[in-house]
Amino acid sequence: MAHKTTYNPEPGTLSYVVGPDTNFRFSLSPEESDFSANQNLLDHLVATLVKYGPSGRPEPFLADSWEAKERNHFWTFSIRAGLSCQDGTAITATSYADQLQRQLKRLSQKSAVMDFDLLQGWQDFVSGKAKNISGISVEGRKIFFRFKHQPDNFLETLRKVYFGFWCEFNFSNGQWKDPTQIVSSGAYQLESFYGNGSEVVLTRRPGWFSLAEDSPKRLHFISGNFEKILNPNKIMALGLVPL
Repeated sequence: MAHKTTYNPEPGTLSYVVGPDTNFRFSLSPEESDFSANQNLLDHLVATLVKYGPSGRPEPFLADSWEAKERNHFWTFSIRAGLSCQDGTAITATSYADQLQRQLKRLSQKSAVMDFDLLQGWQDFVSGKAKNISGISVEGRKIFFRFKHQPDNFLETLRKVYFGFWCEFNFSNGQWKDPTQIVSSGAYQLESFYGNGSEVVLTRRPGWFSLAEDSPKRLHFISGNFEKILNPNKIMALGLVPL
């Protein structure tokens, strides 16, 4: 799609700018979700068990509650009922556990995996001796994590979008279909992807539990030179842009 030449957001739009590196391009692929700008974008599209709240600390999101026992060796998360991906696929404890382990398998083939590598059964899982991680189990709406060694900061790990719920429609034969497209599991959904990733527009998902009546109708992410952006008072800065 052609790059837009003017910045003229519709009413109810909250805009973010990443700059001044005009060569940066957003990606919707989990493989590039560790870049801070992509993390901020995807945080609105990918539901995680917990997310940062106004307090600056992790708060419930996909999980409506959690509990840690045995000196943080045993964690229980209760998955919020009635949630689904943009395409209608249900988000349950079972579907979360299944897709999380698929993500962990892909990541473990490329690099070390923080915290999850301390789970019971991790070595058998990454070596191929076991199909699933014995330290992850499900019962009803609850998902359990049992660790062999105490994780350093499990909630901080869980709030990262790579370990969120990536809707299965986005993959083909285990590979991400298109870094410019995504079926959302979060509060917003993709509306437009401009200029090979120089601008991305998200719109609210109807009826999503975390959105208040006054939440922005759209989120507009822009890569470029801040001085060329019109209406700077409507911009929230990310990255290198000083405000």
